[in-house]
Amino acid sequence: MGLVFGLIIPIVTNEDNYGLFVGYGFVRSNINNVYIHTISATIALIGIQIGWKINPIKSSLYYFYNINHNSISKYLLLILIVSFLSQYLYTIDYGGFVGYFDYNRLIRAGMFDSFERSRFSFLSPFSNLSIVSCLGFIGLIISGRTNFLNIAGFAIALLFSCYVLYAAAGRIAMISLLAVVLAAPMVMTRRKYTSWIFGYFFVIFFGIIAIYNLSWWLDLKSSNNISSYVLNEFSFPFVSFFAQLEQGFHFYSFVEVALSPLYLLPSSLTSEWLIGAEVRNTIIVMGSAKGVGGNTAGIPTDMITFGFMQLHILGVFFYSIIIGYIIKLSYALANSFQEKGMRIIFTSYILFRICPFIIFYSHPKHIISTNFGFIFIIIIRYIYIKVRFFRI
Repeated sequence: MGLVFGLIIPIVTNEDNYGLFVGYGFVRSNINNVYIHTISATIALIGIQIGWKINPIKSSLYYFYNINHNSISKYLLLILIVSFLSQYLYTIDYGGFVGYFDYNRLIRAGMFDSFERSRFSFLSPFSNLSIVSCLGFIGLIISGRTNFLNIAGFAIALLFSCYVLYAAAGRIAMISLLAVVLAAPMVMTRRKYTSWIFGYFFVIFFGIIAIYNLSWWLDLKSSNNISSYVLNEFSFPFVSFFAQLEQGFHFYSFVEVALSPLYLLPSSLTSEWLIGAEVRNTIIVMGSAKGVGGNTAGIPTDMITFGFMQLHILGVFFYSIIIGYIIKLSYALANSFQEKGMRIIFTSYILFRICPFIIFYSHPKHIISTNFGFIFIIIIRYIYIKVRFFRI
């Protein structure tokens, strides 16, 4: 967070770079208000620290503790099957697993008016369960549980996860999954603080390069060189903030946060009336919502911008506390497993997937959709614990 907000803003506000990124006009017209963003970023850092220091719910400390490795293997296989069936049913109206590639770019761009949506579109989020399965099998293997089921399950889950992410053109998700797996040894060895800092930014740096190259491979490139690509990709938090400062409404009062569990429901039930912060932000920056009027781009809201939209600078403080607590709770859940390997791989997921992206893609809809598989497992586990019927 400090790296991006501290190092990128001088580049974004440099007049020589105007015109190289979307929404530069908002930055140019607010050049004298940069101090407001700096103050907000400082407040956000304090808020995250406060949220992190709040003790998590006691039950989260042993949430998955009573599940032995044999049961975990069976559950991981089950959710992998659910993931496969969900993707199969979802893509069947698009011509199957391969035919889906003729539609995935239109779906990603929100151009739903140009084709008929799948009857099973509500099943699409469940395909992300393959990622949970993949990481879970890796965790068991790290723990020394190297039986045939775990090794074969990992191989199949990894291949299917790559397909799911490739089909969704999820560049960041693909690279972050790779980073989570490759960084697991660093988590396992628990190196010194300085080694952690170096290793963490090493992974992030090469992750950015990998995302850029993958963008070219997937023909999703938005820039001709990596410097302009980084500027274009990392400018949106500042563009969004100054756009909201200049034209936005600053008192949404956390209504979207209170209603965020509704994002677990099929979008067909909520999209007409539950308007997310990213939609409002896109309308201000781009002039129209994604998928409307030929606009194929969405402008996400980072933690500072989202908080600012809720209750001005006070909103930044309160929302950053919420984000800090979410990270702390996630860490507690990841470390509630008996199996050391499970603790390692899911801690790696928090460090290299949740922490970086929850700061910069911080609207509730994005947080829930990108972590749907994990949230679903947590909910199912809660039902299992609370409802006696499932334990008979």
